[in-house]
Formats: sequence, structure tokens, C-alpha cells
Amino acid sequence: RLRLHTEAETRTMNTKHGTFMSTNAGKTETLAEYTDTAILTLFDKMSSYYTNLEVTVPVTAYVVPDLFNAIVNQALATTSKGSTVNIDRNTINDFKGFKIVKEPEKYFSTGTPANTKDVAYFAADGILLPFVGVTTARTIEAEEFDGVALQVAARGGTFILDDNKAALGKVTMTTA
Repeated sequence: RLRLHTEAETRTMNTKHGTFMSTNAGKTETLAEYTDTAILTLFDKMSSYYTNLEVTVPVTAYVVPDLFNAIVNQALATTSKGSTVNIDRNTINDFKGFKIVKEPEKYFSTGTPANTKDVAYFAADGILLPFVGVTTARTIEAEEFDGVALQVAARGGTFILDDNKAALGKVTMTTA
């Protein structure tokens, strides 16, 4: 039961982390469509941005599934260019210098106005500090069945230094 509770809490915290990243992003870019040209332009802009910030640690791009698939299907993602894309397994580890991680859409914020949504978060590794602390875990007599129930109280959040917010980026897209 503790494992199941932890997994559910992790999903809840992932949604909160997405909102935190969206709110605190120091750089915002817009992606008009999932075309090769638009995606290449986006990643070139982000590469220049992080290079000019002099970020020396790896940067991870957390992307929605549709953007992930468009990156995997990129015309430039070929072995002749040294890419390690695997169409059979629908995987790609890196693209244009960024580690690519596919995340469910529910972890990304909807924007303002309401017809925009976040489709990617770029973060220099180690600048976000998510935390969860269990303050109490105990068993109590269960009322709906014979036995005991697990009760857990926890607190959590995310922290980023103000100076590091510049190394946090988001990509928005207008929806229909």
C-alpha cells in the first residue's frame, strides 16, 4: 500500500512541478506546429540561448508525446548524421545537444490565454529541487474492512534559486 500511495503522490507532485516550471521559466518560446523546420528552429534558438547563458551542465527537454514523436520522426534524425534514434522502439536520447524525456501531457500547464498550452520544458540539470517529506506514517483500524489501513501525512514542493530561473525555459503552442 505504501508503494501505491507513493506512486499516486508522485503523479500529483509531477503535475505541481510542471506548473512550477511554467510559472518560473526565465525563457519562453512559441512553437507554431510540429514540422521539421519549426522544431529545428526551436531547438536552434534554445541551443543558442543556453550557450549564451554559459550553462555548462547538461540540459534536459521534457516534452509532450506529440512533440517527442515529431522529434523521433525528424528527417535529420538519421544514422548518417550520427543520430541514435530507434524507430522500432520509438526512442531518441538526445537531439541538438538536449537530453529528450517524454512526459504525459497532464504534467504540462495550460497557458493564458486558455487556448495555449505548454508542450516542453527545458531545464539545466540540478537547478530544480523537488522534495517530498513524509512526516507521519501509521496504521489505523479500518472501518470499511477487517484489518488496518495505512495513513500517511507528507509535505512537498519545488525550489529554484532566483538566479537559476534564467536556465529554465518553456515552449508554448496555440491550440485550436
